Amino acid sequence: MRETRTDGKVTRLGYVHEALFSANIAYVTVFAVFMAAPGVLVPLGHMEVTINRFFHIRQTDLVRGYWEVAVPSLIVTLIIWILLRISSRARFTRQLLRSAAGVGVILFPAMFWFYSRPYGWRLIGTVAETSVAVGCIVLYLRGKAKRFGSLAGALLLAAHYVFWLAIFGNLRDFPPHPGTITPLLGFPSALAWATFHNRSPRGYS
Repeated sequence: MRETRTDGKVTRLGYVHEALFSANIAYVTVFAVFMAAPGVLVPLGHMEVTINRFFHIRQTDLVRGYWEVAVPSLIVTLIIWILLRISSRARFTRQLLRSAAGVGVILFPAMFWFYSRPYGWRLIGTVAETSVAVGCIVLYLRGKAKRFGSLAGALLLAAHYVFWLAIFGNLRDFPPHPGTITPLLGFPSALAWATFHNRSPRGYS
């Protein structure tokens, strides 16, 4: 009975992990498309104006751009999550959720910084922090950091994302700015991944 309850908890945790990972991938994908093909923002902009009018939201700079990102991100999130559910028993999916998923959500802020800011590598702090983060991930995946899912591990993850929030500061190139969203979305995602990895080392179905 105890094993059954534990399996149930792992399964529910797996759902949360999948959903958060899907949201991260969706947001990064949508924003990458926006950067590569700005033309797609035109119809999305019309959609946003229509939604704001429907909900009687004033069209100001404080709210501009949020629906443009939120709606396609939610759609892509749902598609990715459904694909993960359909292929949940596949070895590739299990390995993806146990390893690459965590690496991705932890490094997304740094990846965006170095991609969108050509001068980003010049800041020694960003390079050093990213190097430390990669080192911790490698140690964890090799089983050298057994307490990663503990309070100490959670504090390390929090420090990692707070660092990137501070680095991005008040940048507002495109609301909602990825420099703010990726850390805020990444922290719970990384916690879910670490906890899932610890409790279900062999994956789940």
